[in-house]
Amino acid sequence: MTEEATVTAAIRARGLEGAGKFAQEVVWRGYFRGWLAQRPAIWAGYRTGLDADLAMLETDRTLRRQVAAAEAGATGIACRRRVRRKTWP
Repeated sequence: MTEEATVTAAIRARGLEGAGKFAQEVVWRGYFRGWLAQRPAIWAGYRTGLDADLAMLETDRTLRRQVAAAEAGATGIACRRRVRRKTWP
């Protein structure tokens, strides 16, 4: 399925306003994929770092606990209850 078909289907299902943010994300992904295609060393470096991080996660019990706590939202970091929305002109 192409990006155009994906966005078109979303707009048909949710309307332009309802699908707007999703459409922006689809277009951004397409742009970024093209940007990375022109810079293969950046993608390779990311993959190398990711592999190293995942290997560390396998061997470091403390890190695994910290990651699990973060995924559960139990980091101890205070969270603001009220979020102010920016109003765009």
